[in-house]
Amino acid sequence: MRTREAGILLPVFSLPGKYGIGTLGKSAREFVDRLADSGQNIWQILPLCPAGYGASPYSSYSTHAGNPLFIDIEMLLEDGWVEDGDLRGLQWGSDAARVDYEAVGASSAAVLRRAFVRRQGFWKDHEYQDFAKHNSWLEDFGLFMALKEKFGGISLLDWPAAFRDRDAQTMRNAREELREEVAYHCFVQWLFQRQWDALHDYAKARQVKILGDIPIYVSLDSVDTWVNPTLFQLRDDKQPDFVAGVPPDGFSAVGQVWGNPLYDWNEHRNQGFEWWLRRVETHLKRVDMLRIDHFRGLESLLRHPRGRPQRGGRALGTGPGDGVLYPAGRTHRAAAFRLRGPGVPDRRSDSPARRKPRCRESS
Repeated sequence: MRTREAGILLPVFSLPGKYGIGTLGKSAREFVDRLADSGQNIWQILPLCPAGYGASPYSSYSTHAGNPLFIDIEMLLEDGWVEDGDLRGLQWGSDAARVDYEAVGASSAAVLRRAFVRRQGFWKDHEYQDFAKHNSWLEDFGLFMALKEKFGGISLLDWPAAFRDRDAQTMRNAREELREEVAYHCFVQWLFQRQWDALHDYAKARQVKILGDIPIYVSLDSVDTWVNPTLFQLRDDKQPDFVAGVPPDGFSAVGQVWGNPLYDWNEHRNQGFEWWLRRVETHLKRVDMLRIDHFRGLESLLRHPRGRPQRGGRALGTGPGDGVLYPAGRTHRAAAFRLRGPGVPDRRSDSPARRKPRCRESS
């Protein structure tokens, strides 16, 4: 029989700290202590991925990468990767109750670049080599971010066609030209993972499980659509004719239009849901349990013409059902969480493809 468990939802960015945003350092460990000491054993977080449009983790440049803003400056100082002088004159925002993402982003990047300069040759480190070996998404992410900076931060949809469409020779030239920038972004992801692993190990020692979170959809302006365009309903120019939304439910009688690219579920199915398996694997290496935000999208979805008014020309569609989760359940050790929101129909049948898996934790 499963024991009842309790916990608290607290996003990492909401932790207290003097660098403008919550990080993976002392305040995170203190929160774990408070949970453990009060008999709570689950820390639920929001997505750890880099915040994209609107500073939202639900509109990220990558489904695999970690948010560089969560890297703890004090830990970098303690480890000798930066010095006090590297922080002189940097601004972290003027309101302790709100995150100034522009200020924090600029100051954090300045510190991380100083750490990068001091750790030249980091790619020779066996720990980094192991990290890169087990994270096949890393190089593509580094190149995507380097190109985004090269083009002034504009959406990949507005990049020159050869870059947008990943022309082979153009990509070879870009990797050579932007080698230092690509290395920097890979280095930052390694830093994030080192600090996250240390925090996760601390939570395990205090018997606190971390319940992670991934959005069901990805951003149109992301390395995910850039590298895997055939997995999404996109034209040759990478533009969508239709975007994703939420069907009418208890939150909204007319539904919601989110603007994310729709999956091509037939192509995902043809590939054995390999993209989803890799995605789940990345996050289950970081957390103990995983929540899929807007889980209903696996059952039904809203297909909305891009650029049309909220109620114009929309159509309801169906998702892949439970089938997308069974490969992940067979492959990974994890607690399976099925979230149901208002108005989600119960369409179970005796078909294995539609049967709901039980919530359980493998040993």
